[in-house]
Order: sequence, then structure tokens, then C-alpha cells
Amino acid sequence: MLGSGVTLAAFIALEVWLLGRVFRASQLAGSGKRSLGQIAALMRRADA
Repeated sequence: MLGSGVTLAAFIALEVWLLGRVFRASQLAGSGKRSLGQIAALMRRADA
């Protein structure tokens, strides 16, 4: 039970971190609709 809670917390933290990167990169890049491929690229960028 404790292990699953820790795993869940880790994945939630990872998700929030990745969404923060996408949000910051999209705010800096300007407006416009992005494709799933562009969103994935934004998550992988080192400077975001």
C-alpha cells in the first residue's frame, strides 16, 4: 500500500513538472494551437 502511494506521488510530481515545461514554453513561443508532436517536443527540450 505504501509503495503504490509513493509511486502515485512520483508520477503526479512528474506530470506537474512536464506540464509546467509545456506551459512555460508555450507562453514564450506565443499563442496558437499545438499538435501532440509539438507538445512532446516541448517536453523534451532542455531549455524549456
